[in-house]
Amino acid sequence: MPIDSHFEEFLNAEAYAHHLSKAEREAFVLALNGLDAIAIAAQLDIRPEAVRQRLSQVYQKFQIQGKGPVKLAKLQQLVQSRYHDCQAIAPDADSCINFACIPPRQDWGEAPDLSVFYGRAAELQTLTEWILEEKCRLIALLGMGGIGKTALSVKLAKQLEPEFDFIIWRSLRNSPPIEEFLADLLAFFCDPNTTDRSSDVAETISQILDYFRRFRCLLILDDLEAILQPGDRYGRYQSGYEPYGDLLRRIGEIPHHSCAIALAQEKPREISLLASPSQSVRLLKLAGLERSEAEKLLQEKQLTGSQSNWHQLIHDYRGNPLALRMVATTIQEVFNRNVDEYIECQTLLLSDLFIEILEQQFNRLSPIQKEILLCLAKDSHPLSIQTLREALGTTIGTSELIEHLEALSGRSLIETFKHQHTHETLFTLQPVINKYVKKYARLP
Repeated sequence: MPIDSHFEEFLNAEAYAHHLSKAEREAFVLALNGLDAIAIAAQLDIRPEAVRQRLSQVYQKFQIQGKGPVKLAKLQQLVQSRYHDCQAIAPDADSCINFACIPPRQDWGEAPDLSVFYGRAAELQTLTEWILEEKCRLIALLGMGGIGKTALSVKLAKQLEPEFDFIIWRSLRNSPPIEEFLADLLAFFCDPNTTDRSSDVAETISQILDYFRRFRCLLILDDLEAILQPGDRYGRYQSGYEPYGDLLRRIGEIPHHSCAIALAQEKPREISLLASPSQSVRLLKLAGLERSEAEKLLQEKQLTGSQSNWHQLIHDYRGNPLALRMVATTIQEVFNRNVDEYIECQTLLLSDLFIEILEQQFNRLSPIQKEILLCLAKDSHPLSIQTLREALGTTIGTSELIEHLEALSGRSLIETFKHQHTHETLFTLQPVINKYVKKYARLP
């Protein structure tokens, strides 16, 4: 590979930006000059094994995978590509060298500050492996309101900061038009004053994917359900927002080394079509906190009481961190921190905030889905598909009912289990949903 003085200075800047030691930097620069391990060893007066060890550390810090000469070829290609990229963005030599030293750019938007975070070690490990080791390009993080999707995404992104050149976190709560959203992304990735932008949505997505290929980018999209059709069991988009689906589909299908994480209460259509354990698109459905993790949350409120009643409290709220935090505050203020006294009341309290979250989710359901929840709430026993169909008293077919049940399960609004003796699949509501439907839901 031909090396000029500017490129060699750029290599030194890249070595600095990737935290290479002095010894690793020497091997890195000589390797990019085209020398093999034996030639590098001779020039540095060290053993070839020591050179290979240094280069192994270089490959690791540049996230290069493979074996033998393949790694060096990949490293050469990556650095050369980055050099050309920075020349395009910063044409003069000094600016290009400075560009190599620019720390990762981050824009956290309205992401919450995580002063307190409990548990989720298993989920963090799974997501980290998917992103860093399995190179997943698109991940959906699903779960009901208050379950902790947003907090988990922020915690994950903070942990992965050193691995990415760009990190951008955005909420779609206010349903921004796709043109506005894409313009915002491009302004983040490049000079916001540049005029070289297309008005065509597909072309703009291509420009963004070009950045996904050239740099290591992490894009987090929260509140994705805001642009999906309410009541649609297939995860389709509202009119005018279909290009968001095209963006997610292309992120999942086209090769690059970046990652997008979509947070939602409902499964987007693209995730349903593309997600697979063997593909680069994955889905993680977030459940409540483990008991030990939920106990730490309750300890923060300095609650007292028997261990069995603590476990009952956690079970009743299914480990939902927001619901537990709200009821713990009530126990702290009304029951003098005593969980036993609260359990003796044999009630289930829902805070105004949690009711509002459930109401938003409930209002997005179709009329038949609301009827299904009402039937399950009225009956004290879990229902089979056939019993539920008879209870609905409508002309809904079995296949359509199954589709609605799948949609409700995907929204974490119903629970399923097998009958102990007949092994028949039964459906019921978790306690907080049951309480909401009976007391607060506005039914058609």
